[in-house]
Amino acid sequence: MIIERLKEDFYVKIKHERVLLLVSLEVDSLCCAKILQLLFKNDDIRYTLVPVSGKTELREAYAAHVEESKCVVMVNCGGCFNILELLQPTSDVKFYIIDSYRPLLLENIYNHGQVNILIRAADATQLSIPEFEEVFAYLDESDSDDDEYFSDEDSGPQHKRRKTGSFEERKRKQLWKKRKQEVMYKYNEFHYHETAASLVVYDLAWKMSKDNNDILWWAILGLTDQYVHHKIDQERYINDIGELQQQVLRHNRTGDDDAASLSVNSLKITFDNELRLLLYRHWTLYDSLCHSAYTACRFRVWTTKGQKKLQEFLAEMGLPLVQCKQKFCAMDKQFKENLRDWIIEHARKYSLDDICYGSFTAQFGFKNKFCAVDVVSGVAALMEQNSQECSLNFLKALDALSRGNVQQLISGLEIAKQQQTAIVSQARSFTEMKQFVCYGPFVFACVEQGTLHSELFSRPIALAKLARFFMETSVITNKKARSLPFLLSAPLSSKDGTCILIALPPYADDSCKNEFGRAFQQAALRLNTEPSFDFFNAAIVTLKVEERGTFLNALTALYVNN
Repeated sequence: MIIERLKEDFYVKIKHERVLLLVSLEVDSLCCAKILQLLFKNDDIRYTLVPVSGKTELREAYAAHVEESKCVVMVNCGGCFNILELLQPTSDVKFYIIDSYRPLLLENIYNHGQVNILIRAADATQLSIPEFEEVFAYLDESDSDDDEYFSDEDSGPQHKRRKTGSFEERKRKQLWKKRKQEVMYKYNEFHYHETAASLVVYDLAWKMSKDNNDILWWAILGLTDQYVHHKIDQERYINDIGELQQQVLRHNRTGDDDAASLSVNSLKITFDNELRLLLYRHWTLYDSLCHSAYTACRFRVWTTKGQKKLQEFLAEMGLPLVQCKQKFCAMDKQFKENLRDWIIEHARKYSLDDICYGSFTAQFGFKNKFCAVDVVSGVAALMEQNSQECSLNFLKALDALSRGNVQQLISGLEIAKQQQTAIVSQARSFTEMKQFVCYGPFVFACVEQGTLHSELFSRPIALAKLARFFMETSVITNKKARSLPFLLSAPLSSKDGTCILIALPPYADDSCKNEFGRAFQQAALRLNTEPSFDFFNAAIVTLKVEERGTFLNALTALYVNN
């Protein structure tokens, strides 16, 4: 059931319950959890917080805590698959789902009472949900008052079947089934993201007059996570930051007494243009230019010619190389203060037209200042620094979102630089060694077992970053690659002989909609053993290494035949 009245139909109802809070491993999910934690603390709501990386951990976490909690809140998980079938709950358990993944499963939407999906009222009109009768039941209008319904065996709510079987009746049923296939194909054709979970709960806090700068900052980080990881397109990002900008102005009024009001414990948020240079404030400018996907790919820094072009760019701006190769904080003041204006001034000549985008920066007291994308990078790095310590990584990442634990965030930024260096190194290897294959309808590359950083790429966020960087590298060198999807595989478990496979839509498609969730499901039907769709992202699948070739061939056949 869709819930738009977040306060009345969600928050009021959980106030006197013990809540089981299940949170997926994404920055947006952590930001949503931080907001809920603060709201719960203020209202003395008891809760248990458990991180979950996939459906298996979700089932285990639910089984471990179901006896103590009959109210389950799920963040960025549960909306797109049948949680009643997966978890087998008793009828007294209530689920409240805050999920940005789409499309939402219709069985969850039309389950009234036990499954509740939270969305903002402003987003309700964007839900293109088929009518109940279109997908679950067929009504014979010529019936008497006791109308009965046709229903497929695998459909949702069960209804009585008609006992008669006239020709007209069978024809109507066939037409209904054909129409249902068309409707369901259109509804499930693409997997994509809508409003960030953190924005949904920020809307709740705002309507209850409990929002503050901390909650607003976490909402900003959740939206930034969606944008920098290519979960939403630029149009949606611009619309959402427009709303948040109004909230920033409301909470951060400017005036002559700003300096006097600023204290060591204060938080001040500002909006401005941000350079597409990863972590440059915490790195050297030269390293940032060489490791940011936007600049590295356009300059082709992995080539000698590209390095010379980059140095020419810096020289034309009047930036000495010795300044660019020392930490940004140690650069001369005049270079730091004018850097953004100089880059914008010379961007067009070097095909860097989109070098800036609107974003937010937070000032923690007098000393610490962080832009939103850097915080997102640091928190994501903390979550994926070691696959064997999932829960500990989650807690570290959660702590890094608190202003009182800046050192944790700084350590995350250092890890993020190391991970980005590994990503660029691997993408460069793909390009220079030509370690990729064109499977006709898509481009495929594979991180080999035993590669220096293969363990890092067994994690979804890092693997997606590598896939995106390699895609941008490829489309710069080969224009034909712009219209092809990219598939990337990496080892998952050498003991089990499994690998992870992720798919990205074509670079030329800026809608951020991915059709491979459905394609993976169809290709899996052609294998002898069933792949694992344990991740919440439908465009990620786990396979046996020896079955990967067969799976890719099935995908190829699927696209060729269509």
